[in-house]
Amino acid sequence: RIRPGQSARISTKALEPVLQKALQQDYLTGVVESVGRTVSRNEVFAVNPGAEADRRVVDVKIRLERSDLVAGFVNMDVLATIDVGE
Repeated sequence: RIRPGQSARISTKALEPVLQKALQQDYLTGVVESVGRTVSRNEVFAVNPGAEADRRVVDVKIRLERSDLVAGFVNMDVLATIDVGE
């Protein structure tokens, strides 16, 4: 279960060069700030026709430790990994 305060790692191929140069790693770290209460349908569909189009999603907000590095980037496809401690 996801809760505020859990650590998170955010990565994306598009920003690997920027992150490697600034942090010597290919991901950003952060902390879960809030978890939405509403479960809704996925509104972002993958290009892959075999992807699960009927999955359900919950909004999770993550505060990045170095948001200054990516402040100008919006609407990017990223992978968020949240440490749930299990």
